[in-house]
Amino acid sequence: MTTFEKILERLLICWHVLTKKNYVFFALDNDAIRFDENGKYSDVDANKLAEFDYFDKSFNVNSKYGLRNIGWFVWGSIADFAYQQIRKED
Repeated sequence: MTTFEKILERLLICWHVLTKKNYVFFALDNDAIRFDENGKYSDVDANKLAEFDYFDKSFNVNSKYGLRNIGWFVWGSIADFAYQQIRKED
């Protein structure tokens, strides 16, 4: 991806965050994942991780867990998907 394409991609993300009423955003720097001296995964640098979401109150729903905002379900789905991908690699 060229520098120009990267700039356009970031502008598009900014545009969506500014114009969409509800959103989820997750970002990770290139060097956010740390490895030990043996080259094995160690942890993630929290300073190089960003996540934001906004869902207005019209997205509150009754569930078996009580009144929840749809953001709770979205992040739960992301976590479930990530867990399934990790389990698939083992």
